[in-house]
Amino acid sequence: MILKDFLATTKDKQVEYILSLETKKQRDDYLNNVKKKNKIVAMKIAGAIQSQSNIDSSIKTKIIDSKDIDSFSEETILLSKLKANPYQPRKIFDKAKIEVLADSIKEDGLLQNILVAKNNNEYIIIAGERRFRAFQLLEKEDKRFSKIPVKIIDNVKENDFKIKSVIENVTREDMNIVETANAYKNLKDLGMTLEDIKKSTGSSTSLTSRLLKITKLNSEVQNKIIELDIKSSNLIEQIARLDDKKIQIKLLIEIKNGLKISQLKSRVDKMMESTIDKQILNEKTTKSKLEDVNLIHKNISKQYKKLSPEGKIEADKLLKEIQSIQEKILILK
Repeated sequence: MILKDFLATTKDKQVEYILSLETKKQRDDYLNNVKKKNKIVAMKIAGAIQSQSNIDSSIKTKIIDSKDIDSFSEETILLSKLKANPYQPRKIFDKAKIEVLADSIKEDGLLQNILVAKNNNEYIIIAGERRFRAFQLLEKEDKRFSKIPVKIIDNVKENDFKIKSVIENVTREDMNIVETANAYKNLKDLGMTLEDIKKSTGSSTSLTSRLLKITKLNSEVQNKIIELDIKSSNLIEQIARLDDKKIQIKLLIEIKNGLKISQLKSRVDKMMESTIDKQILNEKTTKSKLEDVNLIHKNISKQYKKLSPEGKIEADKLLKEIQSIQEKILILK
């Protein structure tokens, strides 16, 4: 659409057009062009889009065009018929942001329908749980919001539905890095290869690999990442090289306070070297202990024939104890 026609149309049409552009870069570039002509219009459109949706249109198209989908329709249904998605990767919903979104919907209306899958007489949300929650808030004050416009996909296979649910949400920008990482792991668990994940989410192979490493961290460490709002997968990747969760958490706090990637890598390298040195020292100590015990066993065995019957009884007890010690040392080794 040429800029002149765009500025002459309604706000709803303007938002709809911006959302129809395939990539975030295209949307940003177009908004920048609008801003050069009319800053106020550009700010209002950007605010409406940010409040209500950051859906990647290319992902939405993939959902709609899938050969596994028999039909696609639009309806207005009761909120009570909608069910939250059990495969929703986003676990934290900011109450204040939901309230802002509710105010935006109250003022401008719903700019983009919720995407749902129909299962018997229930409608499960694929995309739009924040909008759904905003409607629930509004319904408490105004029963006009007891119904919500939805786009319905019929007859979606369960595995296909799971994948679509995760991909649709993971392409948004308002998920924390741990939620994103766990979403990538869900895709992997659902049978997608790293290459599939890369293509579906638009991420690089290296980013996908780093995010999957985050899922292997202790839950306390993951919670600390969320609490401190650490966003860099490069920094967290360095933390993941260590095993001690107390050290990991300590380093996360230092990252929050300004620790740079080069400083962190140097620190972790030194810790790793120290750990390897300790392992080598432990192996040498264990080997030395085993050699000492073996020597004692050998000396007792040499003198065994010369011992008296009473001495042999004591020697047998001692040899049993030595054998037990040898087994313990071998386990440590």
